[in-house]
Amino acid sequence: MARKVFSVAAGLLCLALGLFVASIAKAAPQFVMEWGASVPGGLSQPYGIAVGGGFAYVSDQMHYRIVKLALDGQYLTSWGSQGSGPGQFGKTIGLALDGSGRLYVVDFDNSRIQVFTTSGTYLFEWGSFGSGLGQFKGMRRLMVDPTGMVHVTDGENDRIQTFTHDGAFVSAWAVGQVLGPSAIALSPTGVFYITEENGNRVAMFDSAHNLLGKFGTPGDGDGLFNGPTGIAVEASGNLYVTSHLGNRVDEFTASGAFIQALGVAGTGPGQFNNPVDVAIGDLGEVYVVDLGNDRVQVFKELPVSIAKQSWGQVKARYAPTSRTAQPDRSSR
Repeated sequence: MARKVFSVAAGLLCLALGLFVASIAKAAPQFVMEWGASVPGGLSQPYGIAVGGGFAYVSDQMHYRIVKLALDGQYLTSWGSQGSGPGQFGKTIGLALDGSGRLYVVDFDNSRIQVFTTSGTYLFEWGSFGSGLGQFKGMRRLMVDPTGMVHVTDGENDRIQTFTHDGAFVSAWAVGQVLGPSAIALSPTGVFYITEENGNRVAMFDSAHNLLGKFGTPGDGDGLFNGPTGIAVEASGNLYVTSHLGNRVDEFTASGAFIQALGVAGTGPGQFNNPVDVAIGDLGEVYVVDLGNDRVQVFKELPVSIAKQSWGQVKARYAPTSRTAQPDRSSR
């Protein structure tokens, strides 16, 4: 009899543990907060974002400046003005941080990259308008890899250009293999992901810049692209892609399988009007630049319980209703 009671109890415990594990499911990131209200003058068509070192940096496009925020959205400082001189901008677009505390800014109208300290001190710049090596035509975003190399999406030249951290040209690649490249991200396994805004797809390249494949088709449904612009890779290898004309952010596996969507068109919390960029925080937060609503929205993935039964219900269903009704086979 003792063995039977122990067996039933052990079975119930295992069942309960199984249900507990099964009850934690991956959920779509939930809206947490929005940024912009604390910024003097607000944000005007923000376009890019970089997060690191406990701070966020936003390209305030039509105010021709970079805005630095704490991760609770509080305004800290800003720098820049309209123009073509050092530290001035003809629209701020993509942003990227390196491991040395430098911020790289795509200065769109001036066809150059400007580099600053994270406190806003101008350091140097490179680039000019054109289609030659080291020149840019319609560049959008950039990223800095762990070795310090800077990779730039040269949109209208349909290529990626790579530079050293101080702006020396290294190579041009994906030439003719991407259509209107907008954003670039690097996975933990060394795969480059590039959004093709004009091709409505994502291209994948290995570390030697060989094309591995592409995924995506045009449309506004789950896993479809309508103007893919920003892209970010989380620690697990999953991707977040903004479809700015589709007013949504989609999550995919590393191989391009659709997982879930984030957001719908609108102006309320968790809704989008032309989301153009996305970044992932150290704790998995998802930061979305919501250009048409002049704000940045912050989302966080939370576990959601899907269990339908309580411990009492489990016992009622699986435990014997009466000990005397169960024959004692312990002596057999």
